[in-house]
Amino acid sequence: MIIEQFGCFDEIQIQANVSRADVFVDFVCAYPFAEIPIEAWVSRAKRISTHTISRAFTGYSFGLGGDLSARLYDKTKELEESKKDYLKKLWADKGWDGEATVWRLEFQFKRSVLVELDAGSVESLLAKISALWRYSLSAWLKLTVPNPADNTKARWPLHPVWEALLAVEWNTPLVGIDIRAKASAVPSDRYLFINGLAALTSFMAREGIRDPEEGFEAFKNAARYFHNMQSDYNGKSFTDYVLEKAAAKARQFNVAFPGVGEAVNEKIKQAKAEAYRKARDGD
Repeated sequence: MIIEQFGCFDEIQIQANVSRADVFVDFVCAYPFAEIPIEAWVSRAKRISTHTISRAFTGYSFGLGGDLSARLYDKTKELEESKKDYLKKLWADKGWDGEATVWRLEFQFKRSVLVELDAGSVESLLAKISALWRYSLSAWLKLTVPNPADNTKARWPLHPVWEALLAVEWNTPLVGIDIRAKASAVPSDRYLFINGLAALTSFMAREGIRDPEEGFEAFKNAARYFHNMQSDYNGKSFTDYVLEKAAAKARQFNVAFPGVGEAVNEKIKQAKAEAYRKARDGD
């Protein structure tokens, strides 16, 4: 009756939106993950945690609580708690001997990330599983072989285990995903004209000035004098300093900055292009 009313179940499922996607691989590996030096992990996640049960190492987590997070953990140990024994048959069908430790590498994508990567529906998600996996292992999180002679971690070679995981086939065409460079939110009037007056009011309090107009003028003149005096050391006048800061904010907000000439706007465009390249390539 429900199918007759709503049509094919597969069609409903394909059209549905995805609120969260967990993409994972279970694998057997004799490599001692507990001995990996923390610097070998190159990740966009700020938080990297190790986990133990009864003082025995059970895995890592990366960026837990964020819109994109990852876990590498001992799945056989986890089954002792969850009792999901049906997995053992699935593993055995793929050659598991019933004794070896099975590890799970899992990436969790929340809806905001899926939408950003144009994978917010079931149909688009299924079409981009391979791309999401490759992005996760090549741009968001990498296990590398540290090179003490090279301070640029992006150039460190991938660990052989990571290369093998990266090569996992998902039986779907490898399509691209568009990683957009994120811009900071442009500040609101409320933020600018409340928080932005903090320096001015502090200056007026220090100088004992009660008239706001007088305070503005005195603050501007004092700032100009201060930065012009500093120019002997850094080569930047008051005007240079202010324009440089404004242009930097424009880059941060991902907006053009009119009134300072084509040279500055060209630098902003170049910065946008570089930010996009880094986001795309995972630098």
